[in-house]
Amino acid sequence: MEVYNLENENDTQNNQPKRKSFFNESNLNNHLPLWEKWVFFFVGYFGLQTVAAILVGLIRTNNSLQNLALNNFLSYFVLVGVFIIIFFCDRRGTYKVFAEDFNQKNSLIALIYGVIGFVLLFGVQEGLSALNSLIYPSFGNGNNQSTIINMAASYPVTTIITTVIFAPFVEELTYRIGLIDSIGGKNRILGLIISSIIFGMIHIDFATPLLEALKNKAITEQTIHTLIVEALNIPIYVSSGFILGLVYTKSGKISASMTTHFLNNVLSIILIFVAINSNPSQSLIFKII
Repeated sequence: MEVYNLENENDTQNNQPKRKSFFNESNLNNHLPLWEKWVFFFVGYFGLQTVAAILVGLIRTNNSLQNLALNNFLSYFVLVGVFIIIFFCDRRGTYKVFAEDFNQKNSLIALIYGVIGFVLLFGVQEGLSALNSLIYPSFGNGNNQSTIINMAASYPVTTIITTVIFAPFVEELTYRIGLIDSIGGKNRILGLIISSIIFGMIHIDFATPLLEALKNKAITEQTIHTLIVEALNIPIYVSSGFILGLVYTKSGKISASMTTHFLNNVLSIILIFVAINSNPSQSLIFKII
């Protein structure tokens, strides 16, 4: 049953063209029902934590860093598989809609938006890091970035695959399709803001220093320093999430935000290896996201 749209008729009668939105339409947003968008978010957000928790009990070596690197790699690997299964088991042919973003014409558009987003990311991260250094001269890497640096130094192959390939795929589906399109199917600004905050906060670790303080029954200068650094990193990660979301909503293509995410992490991982080989104690201001 087709319902006639009176609003369009009124627009025609009043000779008022429909106002063009700042944001472009997304094929995946239009294609997926609301419940499936929420599935994307829950799979990516809670699924990652669940799989990681299960793997903690299964992966046990004498090296805690090795445990972490392997857990991180396998957790993202499993989620990539889950998303692929969702794509191909969906009778609506979601994989075809997703693949359209990567055809010759759309891939060029995605590349253009992706590069623009990458340049914005670079400028914002550099600017906020410089500002943070003025506010707090001891500003440096948060726990998330420090952990990735340590994993890259000891287990470069799995770290590169996880950060450069798996993370952009999983996180863009989780936070751009899963959150922006769920919350902001109509109100894109609201979806952008909420998804940016949640995306930013998953990269922040207040729990480790606080648990350490509870364990030692004392708040040390190191604890305070760590908490300050984590707090100052919040704007960097939240703004990064906003830029990724803006690239997606403005281009209408998830391949565009994946490109930005990919380029950001490629440059970040290159800078990490440069720092490891030249000055291992160097603080990197460009973040893996």
